[in-house]
This record gives sequence, structure tokens and C-alpha cells, in this order.
Amino acid sequence: MGYSVRIKGDESLLERTWDFVHFLCIQHGMKEEEADVYSVAIGEAYTNAIQYSKDEPGENNSELILYFEDEEIVAKIINKGDLIDFENINAFNTHQDFLQYSAGKLGIPLIKTVVDDVVYERINGKNIVTLIRKFCTENNK
Repeated sequence: MGYSVRIKGDESLLERTWDFVHFLCIQHGMKEEEADVYSVAIGEAYTNAIQYSKDEPGENNSELILYFEDEEIVAKIINKGDLIDFENINAFNTHQDFLQYSAGKLGIPLIKTVVDDVVYERINGKNIVTLIRKFCTENNK
């Protein structure tokens, strides 16, 4: 049986949010190295969701929802923003020329590289990016 945590977007609290996600991953049984990588992927996606959200003044539609199950942690990052051409952005490849990202746009390729699965949906003008990371605990080795 799992549980979930919902966090509303606040750009001033991003570093604390990353630390909190990392802490929750470890508390749920993820190894620290895995938690480091997954929390960076979540942090990158969530930071972009907040920064590129098309909210009205005083409105905040960005949120992060974490679902904790026995052998996986699922993060849903939601914002009200422009459509993302997610399917046509490839995962990062170490054989690529890293300089092609000198103007940015490395976030999604890196995220696709470090998670087990990523799903993009667009529903009612909102982007929903789901990041799934499976892991082993002491109980399921």
C-alpha cells in the first residue's frame, strides 16, 4: 500500500523541495545514490514547470505530486504552460556533442536518461510529466 505527497509550486522554496524529495526517497527505501539522481530529475522538471508556467498574476498552477509504492516512486509534475513536443526530444547520449546544449534545453534529455519511464500528457491546457523510478529495497532484492 502506498501514499502520496502534494507540493504546490513556489520558486523561492525549490532548494528545500529538492531536499525534501531526496529525504522522502531515502526514507522510502531508495539507496542514497539513486535518490540523488532521481531527486535531480524531479527537481529539474519541477523547476522548469514553475519557471515556464503561464499562470495569471497571483495564480500558481504548478504542482508536484509524489506517489510512493513498494518498489517505485512516481512523480507527476503539472503546470499550465505551452505544449511540449516531448516525443521528439531524445534522451541524452554520451556520444553526442555536449556543446549542442550550450544554449540550454538539456533538462528533458537528461531526465529521460535517468528515469525508468517518462510519460507526457496534455490535459485541459496543462502539461503533466510523469517520472517513474523503480528501485530495490532490502526487502525486494
